[in-house]
Amino acid sequence: MVAVASASRQILHGVEFSPVFFIVIISGYVFGFTVGFAVGAFTMLASNFFIGHGPWTPFQMLGVGLVAAAAAFIPRARKFEIPVLTAYSVVSAYLYGLFTDMFSWLAFIPSHTPETFVTVAWAGMVANTVRAVGNIFFMTIFGPTFLKILLRFRRRLTCITRR
Repeated sequence: MVAVASASRQILHGVEFSPVFFIVIISGYVFGFTVGFAVGAFTMLASNFFIGHGPWTPFQMLGVGLVAAAAAFIPRARKFEIPVLTAYSVVSAYLYGLFTDMFSWLAFIPSHTPETFVTVAWAGMVANTVRAVGNIFFMTIFGPTFLKILLRFRRRLTCITRR
């Protein structure tokens, strides 16, 4: 999952419209908190080897890891899984953006006032909105198939480990 998410981030580098959040959210939802966090955090670590590491990498790892891990707590509702996951992916796009904006504000802005934070957060709204639209697109188009494949894989993996 990390390899797929990292590769997808490379293909669409520079554009927030990517399947990264879709992949890590589905991973956390299907495989649970620990796997979700690991997939999210390692996706950012691995993909930054190609894009570039910096002081922002740990914040990205923590942010995406928490987004994926929190998906494990989404209630299972077979009939409404994709709409619920889509709604979560939109909310998580903005929360992740706010989290990384907080880092940018603390690390790169010399004056830490509420006004400067609002300015930084407002400047990131375009990227956050593009990320949210991408999450909607990928979750609605590829979500049902991807979810079915991963649930089947989890079911088969569970059967193998019980023997």
